[in-house]
This record gives sequence, structure tokens and C-alpha cells, in this order.
Amino acid sequence: MPDLFISHASEDKELVARPLAISLRNHGVDVWYDEFSLTLGDSLSESIDQGLAESSFAAVVISQHFMNKKWTKEEFKGLKARQIEEGKIILPIWHNVAKHEVIKFSPTLGDLLAADFSDGLEATVSKILGVLRKSAVTICPLNRARLLIGDGHFNEAVVTASVQLEKYSKDLSVKLLGYGYFKKKPLKRQSLGVVLNVLLKKGLLRTRKPNGERVNVQKVVSFRNISTHSDRLLERQEATWYLSEVETLMALNRR
Repeated sequence: MPDLFISHASEDKELVARPLAISLRNHGVDVWYDEFSLTLGDSLSESIDQGLAESSFAAVVISQHFMNKKWTKEEFKGLKARQIEEGKIILPIWHNVAKHEVIKFSPTLGDLLAADFSDGLEATVSKILGVLRKSAVTICPLNRARLLIGDGHFNEAVVTASVQLEKYSKDLSVKLLGYGYFKKKPLKRQSLGVVLNVLLKKGLLRTRKPNGERVNVQKVVSFRNISTHSDRLLERQEATWYLSEVETLMALNRR
């Protein structure tokens, strides 16, 4: 699930949506933004509908263009339905509009606390990040790890990604080996290294990447141990590498 969907009129792409998407991604946020998320041959409407449905939050760039276009009005209807059903998901960003104009467009939207893009890109990004951090429980741990890397908390990012990998590995071992395999010591008490090594030795863990290289499982385990049992502070490059390896390992073993 992406952390954030950016809903905007195409006329606001250059000044608002693109800089916002790039800045948020640089802070570790998993952003659904058309230029990042669509590839050649994708169905535009289906991809956008999926982004609208699956993203944890939606930053809605409210402008005259947004309020006057049929396409963006339809997007907003879908977001309003989700907000009624799930609670706070809409994060309004005003762009060259006044409060009375927003209220005329949508009384509900006009009543929501909004970021004003005239305050600057950094201020807007800061407000969005504040919401995401407070709602971290709703964010996938791997996306949470990206946020931590963006904030410079590299050891914490590795720990967060490790928790997700450990859960995934144990679920995978149950699926492939059955509940009875770890009889002597309950599976929940086994370490990440033990579970991964069992799957490796039995030839059940896929590690070969599309480019022919392999995920270095032993290095992944050692980095996890460094982050939790050592005083060494990891660097950004190391944490970014670790997160990439974890994501790749999980993607290769989806069954």
C-alpha cells in the first residue's frame, strides 16, 4: 500500500504536484503519483482507481483548476466516500484559493485543516510528514522504514524492516514446512537467521534476482544483528541497501 496518493489537476503538476511528490519521496514516503506509478501500457483509470483505493492518505491539491474539472471532481468523490467510511485520509493543500471558494466547492473540505502551498514547499511537506508519523500504525513497516531513513534514523529503519521480514519469513516457513516443523523450539522464538537458514538449506528460499545476482541472505541477517545488538551506527547507504534487499527477498518469495 502506498502511503500517499496525490490528487491534482494537470495544470498544477509543474508548480505543485511534481515538486511535492519528489520531496516526499526523498523523505522516504511511498507516493502514488502518476509520473512515478504509471508505466507504458497501463490502464490510466484502473491504475488511478487502485491508487485511490489502496493509499493510506491522499494529498488533494485544491485549486481553481481542480474545482472546475470533471476528472478531479470524480476523484474527490471517491476520496470523500473513503473518508466517511475510514476516517481521516484527505490532506487538503490549497493552491491560490480562498477559504470561501473551497467551502463553495465542498463545505466538508472547507472545514478541514489545510496546508497552504503559498507557505512554501518545505512547510507543506513538513505538515504532511507530521500526519504520516502520527499515523505510523497504519503504514506498512517497510514504508515506515523509508520514513526513518529520510529522517536519518538508519538503525531504527533496519530494525523496522527486519520486523517485517521476520514475520514474513515465519509465515512463509509455516506455509512451506507446516506448523509441526519447529517442534523442539516454537517458531515464534526462532531468530530471523535460523528461519532463513532453514529455508535456504531446504532449497525453499528464492534469492536469485532478475539480473542474475542473488540476495545476500547472510549479510541481511548480519545487518539486522548490527542494528539491534551493536553500538555501531549504520549509514544511509547501508540502511537503504538493507531495505532494498528485504523488499527484493519478500517479492521473490511471494507464493
